[in-house]
Parts: sequence; C-alpha cells; structure tokens
Amino acid sequence: MLVQERDYEGIRHLLSREPSLANAGVTLGPPCSTTAHPLHRICDAVFAKLISDDEAVKVAKILLEHGARIDGDSSTENADTPLMAAASLHAENLGIFYIQNGARIDLSDKRDGATALHWAAYCGRDMLVDELIRAGVDVNQLDKTYKCTPLVWALQPLMKNEKNNIHHQRTCVRLLLEAGTDISTLDDKTKTFLDDLGTEELEPQDFEFEAKNKLPTINELVVYVPTEDFTISKTFYAALGFELTEGWGGTMDCRLGGAVFRLQNYYVKDWAENFMMKFDVNDVDAWHKHAKKVIDEGDYSNARYDEPEMIGDTKICHVWDPCGVLLIFIQ
Repeated sequence: MLVQERDYEGIRHLLSREPSLANAGVTLGPPCSTTAHPLHRICDAVFAKLISDDEAVKVAKILLEHGARIDGDSSTENADTPLMAAASLHAENLGIFYIQNGARIDLSDKRDGATALHWAAYCGRDMLVDELIRAGVDVNQLDKTYKCTPLVWALQPLMKNEKNNIHHQRTCVRLLLEAGTDISTLDDKTKTFLDDLGTEELEPQDFEFEAKNKLPTINELVVYVPTEDFTISKTFYAALGFELTEGWGGTMDCRLGGAVFRLQNYYVKDWAENFMMKFDVNDVDAWHKHAKKVIDEGDYSNARYDEPEMIGDTKICHVWDPCGVLLIFIQ
C-alpha cells in the first residue's frame, strides 16, 4: 500500500523499525499466495502500472539502503532474481538500476535457464540489453527449454508478429549481433528471417536508441585567450614555439603538440589575471629553462616566471604571459 501511494518516507520509517522486511517475501494479494522478494515485487507493480519505472527505482533505493539483497532470493531452489524480473516485466530503468548496483548478470532461472538478457531481448528492452552487454554478459548463453540464445528470443516476437509485445526488438537484434552473437546454430527459417530483417530500413524506434546512445562528438576544443597588447602576445607565444595561424574574426590560433587556443584582441584585467591554462609536459625543467630564456631576452611587458616546485609527486612551473594569463606546466 505504501508503494502504491508513493509514500517514500513511510517506507523508510517502516524499514527503519523492521529492517528484516527489506528481504521478507511479499505476495501479490488474493488469489496469489506466492511470495517473492520485495525487489522482485516492485517489478510486478511496474508491470501492473501501479507505479512508474522511475518510481520503482526510488523504492528500490530505499530497500537497498535498508539491507535488501540486490539478487533477492537467488539462492532458493526456483526463484528468479530481481534483475530477471525487471527484464521480463518491462521495468527497464529498474533493471538498469539493479545492474549499476551490483546485480549479478550471469544468473539464470533455475527452471528454464533463461537469463535477464533472454528476457530483455524478448521484451524488446534495448536500453537494458545494451546495459547488460556493456556489463559483460554472455550473449551466447542458451536457455534450457528451447536451447536458444537471446538473439533468437529477440527474433521470436517479430517472427510471430506478437502485436502486444512489439517494442525495440529490432534494436536488440542489432545490439546482439554487434556484440558477437553466434548465428551459426540458427535454423534455416530463423536465418532467412534475420537476413530479410537486415535489408529493411531502420524503424523510428531504432533512431530513438541511436539518439540516446550515440551523442554528437567533439573534434576539437579551442578556448579564447585575452591579450592586452595583441602584437606582443602573438610574438611571445611564437617565441615559446607555438605555431600561429589566422583564426576567425582577426584572432590568432596557437598550436603546439596537443595544445590549441585562440588569442583575441580583447582584454579585461580581472578576467585575464584569473585565466589559466594547464599543459601536461614530459620535462618541466626544460620548459622552465626555455621560458626563462624567452622572457629574459625579449621585451614582453609583464611576462614572468617562477622557479619549478614539487607539490607532492608533481613538478610544476608557473609562467605568466604578457597580460597576466597563467600558464601551468605540469610533469
């Protein structure tokens, strides 16, 4: 009742008084008298739409805080684990939460040998399949009843057109193939269906998965560095060894090794004197010697340097450019 009412504080209070309840068997109520672990039963609540997947995660967090076993009653003779329950009862976010909190992904149902991956694939829960694969699950494990891999389980709803259970199975198939599922044991009918499936265009649900899992990448980061006298700063960085090339809008790009930044003809004193750039180098002493020579022999306004120092196991040298920007060389 407390779970359905989303009374999280009430659940905490109850478990604080009786912590053993975090692992006590719970029934679904009449007519079902079978008990299951609380982490399993909140999966049932998600499937029955009594609570949402995210609300179930909140309840699971409280149960774990009070000693609930993440694998539930997996040591008993015939019980499946909360992770298997989440996979088979469409509680996808809850299943991912269980994995991230240490649930064993290698366990299988003692009755039919099905794993959480079998069920997640069958139910078309691509995000959970992806999480299991990332966690190192065996994608070729066979169940006992059908002697099939999770790939075959993912294909079954599509082959049989199970309209009430068509979700993201196609994405699951792709993920399993990319993870190295063995297709040599497939029968001819399944192989043909799989081949035909591969010639079809991606459905919207596949693009949904791509959007969630393949974020746009970044090829390069370039920060804009202030200068008080643009010409002096350009000369200073060139003397240090940076390659200068014209940037956008009258700026100047400075590159050396893996470092790149953009000088701009713009100055605010407080900003410049609080601007820092860290360079990881192989030889701090060599950089100190080089910067010292450049500054001592040149005319670079307020440019200066400190002697190298050890901070713990790290050697550091500080150099300030002509407008007060701090360069930190670290080895």
